[in-house]
Amino acid sequence: MFPPTESKRECRRKKDAERWPFCSDAFMIGPPSCTLNDLRRPRLRKCPFDIGSTTWIKPLGGGLDGYCWKVMFGNEGPYVIKLFWDREQRSRASFASKLECRNAALLQMMQTAVEDGKAVGMPVLLNHRARAWVEAIQNIESFSVEERQDSEARIKRAAELDIKLRPFLSVPRLRKCYGWLSISGEILAGLPQQLRPPDAEIKCRSTRWPNWAEGPDTDYMAIVYEYVEEAPNSPAAVQEVVDFLHLAGFTNTLSPWTRNWQGSVLLDILAIASPYEWAWRTDNYIRLIKAEWMLRT
Repeated sequence: MFPPTESKRECRRKKDAERWPFCSDAFMIGPPSCTLNDLRRPRLRKCPFDIGSTTWIKPLGGGLDGYCWKVMFGNEGPYVIKLFWDREQRSRASFASKLECRNAALLQMMQTAVEDGKAVGMPVLLNHRARAWVEAIQNIESFSVEERQDSEARIKRAAELDIKLRPFLSVPRLRKCYGWLSISGEILAGLPQQLRPPDAEIKCRSTRWPNWAEGPDTDYMAIVYEYVEEAPNSPAAVQEVVDFLHLAGFTNTLSPWTRNWQGSVLLDILAIASPYEWAWRTDNYIRLIKAEWMLRT
């Protein structure tokens, strides 16, 4: 059980996070900035690809949050476009585009921080025994430039609290994200019938679909990812990813499904939540997840 002050602090931070912008109009060119402020308020940068150059190859399927296609941008690719149904927040935990943009931005910053830290001899230092919300937050902030530059002071403060910090020198294979973009209703309506997204259904009831009645100027948010080829999952490689995500402060939010993984790469990052989100739960964070559980069918 947390002390009341920590519990109030967690609730206040999550309420504040509801108002933060989650995407940036800056194009995703070069590595992201990794300051403390960037990590505290993660925003996904804009995809630099031209949506007008898109060749829609085939649908990949979807669900309650959105729909995915395999695409090319000009002669480059293949990539995946993931389009989100909801264009505004319905409840605290249901705005998928916001959650996924923040997760993608955080993971990209963390990967950059580890690479930069290793290159200049100022590695990211993490508490490998993190179990509480405040410890998850501290591990996220450990990826910042400021924390990496103040490593000696951090080690001293941690030792006073009987916390051992260990250097983190490599990030396991993660799916590459190329940023967010807008897709108009006109583009979606112009797709051939076999490429159009079907309604997402639960118990034979349609629950999510593009609202064609809102007109061709309606914009839907999407995120562009690398296309991961089909390949078997290695439990050992999946375990590396799961362990990294725990160290980085994330918890699992969805039921485990093998289909969330391909070639030992996590495809759906809505399956995780950072401690800034209401979906983050202490009872999930204190449990150390095994790959075999994540890969259940």
